[in-house]
Amino acid sequence: MDDENKEQVLVTQDEIGLIVYEAGKSIWTQLAPLLPDKEKPSDLHSLLFVETFPFRFITNNGEAGLVAHELEEAHYHDRFGMKIVNDMGLPEYSSKDIHVLETLVGQGYIAQVLVEGRKMCCKSGDDAF
Repeated sequence: MDDENKEQVLVTQDEIGLIVYEAGKSIWTQLAPLLPDKEKPSDLHSLLFVETFPFRFITNNGEAGLVAHELEEAHYHDRFGMKIVNDMGLPEYSSKDIHVLETLVGQGYIAQVLVEGRKMCCKSGDDAF
């Protein structure tokens, strides 16, 4: 695909995004309400596996609209067939017990975290912060 076609694809994608946004503008807060700042989760699990609100785009008499669309099952990231071997006896923690304190600047997704009362450094494989 040449540069001109790539640019047209991007323009078209932006137009579609605006149509979808406008179609659902009045119902976003009903279908996917924002959490107040004090309620935003800080555990690593919630940041890696963010709650999603799937929608279905519909038209009715020429009017665009969005309706909530339930997924049959949750979709989580897999390890791409990797098996983690901990032959060094390193401590293992549940992502639900790791609380992100601060996202650090650098290569990858690195954060200062709190686990069992200790501050540590954590590197994640997902763009979650």
